[in-house]
Amino acid sequence: MTEAAILRFSKIKSMRSLRGALAHNLRVQNTPNANPAKGHLNQIHRGMDTIDKCLMIYGERLGEQTPRKNAIFAHEAVVTGSPDVINNMGKEQLKQYFSDSLNWLCKIHGGKDRLVSAVIHYDETTPHLQAIFIPIDDRGRLNSRSVLGGHKNRLSELQTEFADRVGTRYGLERGRKKSPARHQSLAEWYGKEPEARAAYERLAREINEQKATLSKLSIENKALLDENDRLFQDNKYLMEQADILRASNRDGLEALKRRISDLEAKPIPTYRPRP
Repeated sequence: MTEAAILRFSKIKSMRSLRGALAHNLRVQNTPNANPAKGHLNQIHRGMDTIDKCLMIYGERLGEQTPRKNAIFAHEAVVTGSPDVINNMGKEQLKQYFSDSLNWLCKIHGGKDRLVSAVIHYDETTPHLQAIFIPIDDRGRLNSRSVLGGHKNRLSELQTEFADRVGTRYGLERGRKKSPARHQSLAEWYGKEPEARAAYERLAREINEQKATLSKLSIENKALLDENDRLFQDNKYLMEQADILRASNRDGLEALKRRISDLEAKPIPTYRPRP
């Protein structure tokens, strides 16, 4: 099985969506698919540890221009790899993989000054880098096409280049082109959350009901075992009494037999009337 270098891009189409992406990445909102106990392990790029700081960087790069209604405000890149490789990388090797990935992403976006936010998440199932860039062209204008556009195979080309320039250094190859596998977005994941939560709560109720039934049956079983033990002791006592009665009857019968034998052995006196 191919050990794949994974690179995904998504386009952020409004300031509201940009703020939401930052809130998710910086964990300032509820993130159900993250483990809060591991949140301290996440690594945030220096100077980008709050939403306001990230938006300030964005505003400085955007300048005075007013984005068009259909403009792409930002790109978000997610970098990871096949879980069996990523989860077995040493700490320093993993850190270097994400550092090399971020440098490559900055390069294709035109420089590090296009970077708005970068966070390495260790609080989810597989460690990954999430980086947000403002797509500015050489004229200083918002222009997503200058990075991700041009032709329909551009994203595929970038994934191939990423695997060749970065992934191969860490034993990760280009994944299958035009794979039918589809990434589930956070919006889709969260959209399914109420359904998943309802299913979880239903299963939790069923488990609790089964536990209550099991507890009740355990109590009843203990009562039956106690009753069985009592009956066993009663039966044992009755059997002992029966043995005593049998022995008593046997002794009495033997005594009676001896009495009869003695009586039979004695002569019977003859009664004669007096003259």
